[in-house]
Amino acid sequence: GVLCNNIHAVMGEFHHDLNMIAYLWPMTYQGQGEGSLWTLDRGTAKQISTEWLRMMEHNPNCNTKFFMKDDESYKNDGQPLPIIQMPSNNTSIP
Repeated sequence: GVLCNNIHAVMGEFHHDLNMIAYLWPMTYQGQGEGSLWTLDRGTAKQISTEWLRMMEHNPNCNTKFFMKDDESYKNDGQPLPIIQMPSNNTSIP
């Protein structure tokens, strides 16, 4: 895929730990249809991220290495986050 063929390194972190950021769970996302929502619980998110990392690590054709750390160095770099315009109701998501 695009990730394995074009991205050589990714640094990031997953926030599964209840002691770390418990208020994030569960997360609700907009689905593909209008008014369509889906919810992701902490356990399922942990399973998905674990499997995703396992697939990248064990795929001999994947050149991407994922490093489980984020030093937040870009958090206050002065660059504004991109804004995605939502066509249906003209709201924006940072």
